[in-house]
Amino acid sequence: MAVTEEQLKALTEKARRIRIDILKMLTECGSGHTGGSLSAADIATALYFYKMRYDPKRPGWDGRDNFILSKGHAAPLLYTVLAHAGFIEHAELCTLRKLGSRLQGHPAEGTAPRVVLHHLRVHGADIFGARARRQGFGLQGHAALRTVARPLLTHLGMHRAGVGGFDVDGAGGA
Repeated sequence: MAVTEEQLKALTEKARRIRIDILKMLTECGSGHTGGSLSAADIATALYFYKMRYDPKRPGWDGRDNFILSKGHAAPLLYTVLAHAGFIEHAELCTLRKLGSRLQGHPAEGTAPRVVLHHLRVHGADIFGARARRQGFGLQGHAALRTVARPLLTHLGMHRAGVGGFDVDGAGGA
């Protein structure tokens, strides 16, 4: 099924709102890795709001799709997408990295709904490893991103470098 012009406009606006919320969150927090979150906003938006199956009322639903974040420094993106998808309250975003907040600088298992794996790459060191393979998530790193993202982004017309700030071939570390 091809994405319609109306859907593409809605996804583009959603990605813009997500970027704005990321910037607000990082400004409130006073620190963070801006580029990692902003550069992946389009792919996360396309996945969460066009392709993935999930139910915020039932985060453990067996029929859900799983989102694997392979760059821990993009935690603000993950939290913002979870808020837009209805898993956490939007107001909670301003608690990023604050003492007692469940939204910390790197996502950790159990800190927020749908966060079930620790961040997967830290400064180029792959820590995805055995746990992910045990759970059937054998795809890793850049090759997996290109394999999965290129068809989706091409389908959405967002595959060229510079379109919304995402470049599949240049996508990389945190």
